[in-house]
Amino acid sequence: MSLPRTEEVSNAETALDRLDAAGALSRMIEVQSAAIESLRHATGDLEAAAQLVAAALSGTGRLVYAAAGSSGLMALADAAELPGTFGIAQERILVRMAGGVPAD
Repeated sequence: MSLPRTEEVSNAETALDRLDAAGALSRMIEVQSAAIESLRHATGDLEAAAQLVAAALSGTGRLVYAAAGSSGLMALADAAELPGTFGIAQERILVRMAGGVPAD
């Protein structure tokens, strides 16, 4: 069974530890730039998703994050910023993490 492209290990990163600091940093910047560039192909889908979230939050809807591992921690960080940045009431933001939300 083959993995989706987004889950494959890139051959370019397997030797990252063998590069000097400048080479490693350069490679990390390259792959981050490629990731950002790939979003251009998804602009329509991202816009549609943003509009759905905005519509839900302009009414009585909620924003629910479902995640695990480091993605869950990023969801927690994002959720923590929303009330102060966008004025969204904390009780309208739910984070569901595999194994539960860390308490400490």
